[in-house]
Amino acid sequence: MIIRNAAVMVAGVLSVAVLAGCSTTAGAGTNGEATDKKLAKLVPEKYRQSGVIKGASSFTAPPLYYYAAGNKPSGMVVDMVELAAGKLGLKVQWAQMPYDGIIPALNSGRIDVSGSQFSATKANLKVASTVSPWMESDSVVVAADNPLGIEKVEDLCGRSIGYTAAAAPDHAVVTSLIKWCRSHGHPAPIRRALKDAHAATLAIQSGQVDTHLVGYTTARYSAEKSNLEVVLEGKFARRASGVVLAKDNAALAKALAAGFKEAMKDGSYQKVMKKWGDKGNALDQVFMNETGPAWADILEK
Repeated sequence: MIIRNAAVMVAGVLSVAVLAGCSTTAGAGTNGEATDKKLAKLVPEKYRQSGVIKGASSFTAPPLYYYAAGNKPSGMVVDMVELAAGKLGLKVQWAQMPYDGIIPALNSGRIDVSGSQFSATKANLKVASTVSPWMESDSVVVAADNPLGIEKVEDLCGRSIGYTAAAAPDHAVVTSLIKWCRSHGHPAPIRRALKDAHAATLAIQSGQVDTHLVGYTTARYSAEKSNLEVVLEGKFARRASGVVLAKDNAALAKALAAGFKEAMKDGSYQKVMKKWGDKGNALDQVFMNETGPAWADILEK
């Protein structure tokens, strides 16, 4: 794997769900007795009684969320949700569903928390409660050896860009790129909305798209595992990120935020970030229902 332009530049832009391949397991991790009785008191009564919260993910974006051997839910986001839940004395029961079905499933009460990553964008804040304990930024994945020579923002003009259709930050970046290219006298990029990161990797390999715009951690993993290359690493949309809950489930959101804060305090949060090679995106605070630091509505070179 080759990575170019490695310095992270802080820049930004701004259905009812159907279970797919129903594969539900109890989350592992540090679940059990709550670390602190004060934390346990934050948990809404129905969850205290059952000891379980229901999580869902597409499990299609390693190393953030995917199925490991034996169909075991795995990844950085999965570990983080289980870690925070464990601090509250809760276990996580996982199910698989498409990424774009998660927020509708939350707001209909079918599930309680996402195991897929959602950033605290303006679009997501309108329809869900966000709990953001880490940072994310977008990078660009291209074919091996970067045959199109994409090194600068303007090199994306006129090229096809694949991205996950339901990922609000990626959609915003592509929209901003289209405006930027046109305003600078270049042809606009060609938007290619795809199902998920795996579909985008296949599209690059088959030549259906020139590039894949995706989060930093997934970009590095895709390049390493699929003989691709990362360019413009961390260039776009640096923002607070994490998980989402139903818009009307503020009490559970507050409890999970407290679980994340406890994990930051005792060092278990940092261990998970290090385990998945993502410690550069670690935060020392949790943002709830706010965009957090370093989000902007412009695209910078």
